[in-house]
Amino acid sequence: MMEFTVVRDGEVVSEPGQDLASPAGFLRSIGSGAYTAAGVSRRRSRRRRDDGLSRMEFWLPLWDEHVYRLGHSLTRLFPDSDQVKDGDVVREAARASVSALLRHEMNQEGSREATTNHDVGAAEPEEGFTHMVTVALRPGPGPSSPLACFAHLYPLRPESRATTASVLLSEFRRISPEAKSCAWATDRRPLEVDLARRGAMLAGGLSEVVMCTERGMLLEGTKSNVFVVVEDDRGGGGLNPKRRLLTPPLSSGILPGLARAAVIATAAALGIAVEERQVDSKDCTGWSECFLTSAVKMAQPVAAVAVPAGGSGA
Repeated sequence: MMEFTVVRDGEVVSEPGQDLASPAGFLRSIGSGAYTAAGVSRRRSRRRRDDGLSRMEFWLPLWDEHVYRLGHSLTRLFPDSDQVKDGDVVREAARASVSALLRHEMNQEGSREATTNHDVGAAEPEEGFTHMVTVALRPGPGPSSPLACFAHLYPLRPESRATTASVLLSEFRRISPEAKSCAWATDRRPLEVDLARRGAMLAGGLSEVVMCTERGMLLEGTKSNVFVVVEDDRGGGGLNPKRRLLTPPLSSGILPGLARAAVIATAAALGIAVEERQVDSKDCTGWSECFLTSAVKMAQPVAAVAVPAGGSGA
């Protein structure tokens, strides 16, 4: 059984039910609220404790961006609530929840001290992400009540860190793309059930659903954004003068993922052309690559695409 930790309003839940074991189950239990999810790595710090023993710390990249997105989602989901309009309050609520979560994890391992490194410039641990942390906030029950805060720490299984993805195309779209809503964990459940059912019939299984329009235009994954790579004479130069990245535009109703933004910025810095435009799944034979991005798995190449019989795409 995989161990997980849940924090509610700064306090560790002593005996959380197994329905909260997965990040999706945790979000479904909250119902109404905004959330953000990130990959974190546990590593031994170069610094030592006072007793000379090595100290453990967590590396959590893009922390400021996660907090900003959390606040943005709150204002979109609860526009009439004054509780969510103070960015400092949102930041402190998120920090306190994550700190309590990680401190408990360190104490479980017998460490007396835990540190959280939010420095994006820090060197990434070689083993990659070891855990997934999910933070959710919502307004309290009364106008003067503090924000209700929830946090969840989930150890990533080895198979969840697979280097490639196999995706299923499905006609579906997010209801509220302008915000990361806890309700999305419930909205996407039919897709996850279909993914598991169809994946069980394939030797390699399936790992993600990529949603598309009724015309087969790619949108996004249920937990990721999607990019395709084409090589032609319209490239922007840089490392590969013929290579272009294509990704669906935000105007198509997709979530503005943090990893998606990082890829676009990095490609621009390297001189690789990026076009945010409609991407037709029927053109897949002309792609040289396809990959998914998320704050938990970062960039993950797509090895196979499954299209339901009679579905859109190729």
